[in-house]
Amino acid sequence: MSIAHWPPAERPREKMLAHGPNALSDAELLAILLRTGSHGRNAVDLGRELLARSGSLGRLLATPFETLRQIPGLGQAKSLQFQAALEVARRMLREGLQSGCMLDSPARVRDYLRLTLQDTSRERFVCLFLDAAHRLIGTRIMFEGTLTQTCVYPREIVRAALDLHAAAIIVAHNHPSGVPTPSAADLALTRQLGDALALLEIRLLDHFIVAGDTVYSLAEGGDM
Repeated sequence: MSIAHWPPAERPREKMLAHGPNALSDAELLAILLRTGSHGRNAVDLGRELLARSGSLGRLLATPFETLRQIPGLGQAKSLQFQAALEVARRMLREGLQSGCMLDSPARVRDYLRLTLQDTSRERFVCLFLDAAHRLIGTRIMFEGTLTQTCVYPREIVRAALDLHAAAIIVAHNHPSGVPTPSAADLALTRQLGDALALLEIRLLDHFIVAGDTVYSLAEGGDM
């Protein structure tokens, strides 16, 4: 049934106007982005199908443009709308992570790392450099690799930390496989990097692994 034939109180736009965005389900929010349905399905039905295909809202919004275009019911215009929504979210999070902001808990950077790393099909290793008060000095993508691995050189990270006069760093990388569990190599690298930085009295505060919409903290998990 077309949304136009629904009771006004149940239509996504009217519901949002009356109660705010928090009152809407993920599918209803997607319906507002989609604006119209396709092939006999209304926009809410299409939103539900997109969520079912992707598994979560985060994974849907991280789906590459070319993949979105191939989903039945999504053309170029709707695919571009999703990519634009994702980029807006990224930029808002980047504004919250400008130089000088305080990074004093894993939750502070989790969403930023999710949006930065979850939509790449290759492994990428990112470093956040902090001063003694845990204020952000700079962010760098240090290494990029293949579908399954990337080569990380601790000496390059140490050199960058010294160049920026960092007192502490947070590192993160993604698992394109979608499995957030740290590998033996991840744990070994964390120990090696932590030891190398400690020699220079630079603290490794955390190592995050981004897998889909999951961000695993080695510090929180007791793996550091």
